[in-house]
Amino acid sequence: MLEAALADAEGGQGSVVLVAGEAGIGKTALVWALAERARARGARVLVGGCDDLTTPRTLGPLRDVAAELDPALADALARGVGLDDVLNLLPGALASGTTVLVLEDLHWADDATLDLVRFLGRRAGALPTVLVLTDRAAATEEGRGLRRLLGSLTGSAVHRLELAPLSLRAVAALAGEGGPAPADVFAVTRGNPFFVAEVLAAGDLAVPPTVRDAVLARVDALGAPARELVAAISVMPYRIDRWLLDAIAADLGVEADATVAEAEAAGVLACDEALAWFRHELVRQAVEGALATTARLRAHQRALALLAGHGDAEPARLVHHAAHARDPDAVAAHAPAAAAEALGLGAYSQAVHHLELLLATPGPLPDQVVASAGSDLAYAHDARNDFERSDRWGRTAVEAAERAGDPAVLVRALVRFGRTVYWSQGPRAAAEVVDRAMAIAELLEDPGPRAAIHAEQPRARSDLVEVGPVAEPDPRTLTHAERSLALAEELGSRYLRGHAPQYRGTGRLAVGDPRGRDDLAAAVADARLDPRDELPVRACVNAAGATFRFGRLDDAERYVELGLSLADGSEFTAGAYRLELTLQGIRLSRGDWDDAEVGLRALVAWPGDPGLMQPLAAGLLARLLARRGRVDDARAVLAPVAQRAAGSPEIALVGPTSAAAVELAWLAGEADAMPALAAPALALAREVGHRTSASELCRYLQRAGHAVAVPDDPVHPWAPGLAGRWAEAAAAWAARGHRYERALELATSADECAVAEGLDELHALGAAGSLAVVAPER
Repeated sequence: MLEAALADAEGGQGSVVLVAGEAGIGKTALVWALAERARARGARVLVGGCDDLTTPRTLGPLRDVAAELDPALADALARGVGLDDVLNLLPGALASGTTVLVLEDLHWADDATLDLVRFLGRRAGALPTVLVLTDRAAATEEGRGLRRLLGSLTGSAVHRLELAPLSLRAVAALAGEGGPAPADVFAVTRGNPFFVAEVLAAGDLAVPPTVRDAVLARVDALGAPARELVAAISVMPYRIDRWLLDAIAADLGVEADATVAEAEAAGVLACDEALAWFRHELVRQAVEGALATTARLRAHQRALALLAGHGDAEPARLVHHAAHARDPDAVAAHAPAAAAEALGLGAYSQAVHHLELLLATPGPLPDQVVASAGSDLAYAHDARNDFERSDRWGRTAVEAAERAGDPAVLVRALVRFGRTVYWSQGPRAAAEVVDRAMAIAELLEDPGPRAAIHAEQPRARSDLVEVGPVAEPDPRTLTHAERSLALAEELGSRYLRGHAPQYRGTGRLAVGDPRGRDDLAAAVADARLDPRDELPVRACVNAAGATFRFGRLDDAERYVELGLSLADGSEFTAGAYRLELTLQGIRLSRGDWDDAEVGLRALVAWPGDPGLMQPLAAGLLARLLARRGRVDDARAVLAPVAQRAAGSPEIALVGPTSAAAVELAWLAGEADAMPALAAPALALAREVGHRTSASELCRYLQRAGHAVAVPDDPVHPWAPGLAGRWAEAAAAWAARGHRYERALELATSADECAVAEGLDELHALGAAGSLAVVAPER
């Protein structure tokens, strides 16, 4: 299979080969066999690996091969540019000739490396490259991000190899005549090729009781200097530069070349002119595991001192050794740089690990350090869609920034906190946070913070959180989006240029301006150029929600499908959740109620912390169940949501929840309870100027026969219904593709033909609960 993939690459057709199996199963041996044949045929072979560090190196395998792949790529990594700039160099670097690019031990990969694989996997067929990925199948099962990524790599250009253990017959062939009993070897090793080789290499007819004993017996056969050097470097789960190896040997007082040559000849180490490494990670682990605690601590201290003194060591390696050396000062010194590098390249999980390690160091940290680290941690948790932790660290960062008295630090903390608050609490709280940030930023000379806040203002005031079919217009959304666009051009900010058009598009559609569709289409097209998934998925979330509320259901469904395909395999689960929520809104509008119920139940049961979105999904599900006549089920779904919404200042939560409660009471035959249920939400809607919620609540109260004070300037298409113009209202709902509300307007009209048509539509929808109320005699 590998040779066929190589032949295709030589013809310009690239592919991805996933080689999976347990540790020692032969993945590396297979890959090196391909490498030898590829080099013999004139191909370029590049091998990079992920390391078993406390926190993985950001883009570790790409760093291993960058200089040989493209000097510009190595320079970009050294300068610390963003992930998109790094990845955009890759297609050109790989297009120059047949390449075998091997990324080993993907089970230890950082988030940015997973983005790298996703980026290359989608372009594999167009490059003359064989991308070979190795991972441990069992480890993949534990790593959700890697598992989803590998599952998302599909198509004719993707091949999968699951390596199996050796059979008893194969073990017997390797053991040969006069060796240990093959059955005994097989019983100890279960056919794992590495284990078999180690047991057979023990040089004794007696089979060692464990594979670890066999490995250590090989090491014990070395001379004392070589054993000492091997032990000292066993704490380094990465390929070791020869300068570092020489420095360690000098510190131990042993001769480097001779000891390394001895260990290489014994099959413990492997090396080339620049690097040395353990022949297998299992050998390194066995040697490290045999170290006494004091010896292991000393080895990490030595590695930390030598790497830190060299000046160009990767921060993740320094943090790894600092943590194991139990040196909190060194952790505090190196963790911020490691976290900044990880954040800059989109490795959010790795940034979280570095920052949590920093903030857990003993002793008080300066407030500015806590503010910066806490803000970064809030941002990283937000990107990973852990809103509870993001909210907590965002508050911590703001409090520390206030104590520090640095306005720039405080603005940064507030901006990042505002992003989390939008989903953890709601738009009103987010707007308050970014308004405070803007007031402070106006006093700063640097325009950068103001530009970032103008990008957050339209988001905080957009109707992104809305799940109903009617938009809530807010002219401030457009004002801030336009200002953000202008500042993006002025500052040359790709980030702002990617976000601002999304909110201008949603804002335009919310006020009925069809130009918003063009804005959204352009924003999605531009965002898809980003090599990561977060920005393209966010663009699809905005486009899907806005076009749905504008009544363009086909456009909305197309954006949902695109967004979900982009989110598949990524860790941006909040984007996937919001898209699924929009999809259920589309299904409800079209009358696909069976599918909508299944989808909404899945969203209500979604694990983790989807923030404000989960109660909104529950509210939709409760309304659907009530319409279908299952009032008791609806009550059970809505009860915890109503409890959460009670007393909340967020109309984005209180409005939809109260509308669900009011409709449920109506369909349950409890119309007298409706005004009391609606009153708090109506008061809040009028306080904050949320016309959509006020209009919907009043229309449902009207339908139940209650006198209402019609809101000033009600939102279309609720407006004609509130004014008694049922035909106009029905037409408006039909234009939005919303069958249920159209049917209600017809069925509750004074026109017999319209009533009959509305009742027929309710029958077709399966709205048994609604029929029982609007036509009890039928």
